[in-house]
Amino acid sequence: MSAIWRIIKGFLVFNELYFLGLLGTEVISGVASPKITSKSQLEQVIEIERKKIDYTNDCKIFSHLLKDDKALSAKIGNKTYSILIGGNGANESVVRHELYHILSGDFENNHIRIII
Repeated sequence: MSAIWRIIKGFLVFNELYFLGLLGTEVISGVASPKITSKSQLEQVIEIERKKIDYTNDCKIFSHLLKDDKALSAKIGNKTYSILIGGNGANESVVRHELYHILSGDFENNHIRIII
């Protein structure tokens, strides 16, 4: 029985370390990522980053800079999407994250991604 408990304990410790590592990299990337302070800067970052992810994608992406700590992307029409970010979510890392959802086809089932 003690061998089973050692296996279970090892599994739980591994899972905790794995998820702490994921959380840590997310926090570090958010803190280290350059902040976005204006709508024009947001639009420029979107254009630069979308070319890195998929330069052939011709969809239209509207962007809005909010005051609240939010990050949202949504499909609003045929090949038309919206990204809304603000507060602590207004950084280049979050823009890349939301762009990936758009350009990878995550919204083809009309999903909305919200981080609060």
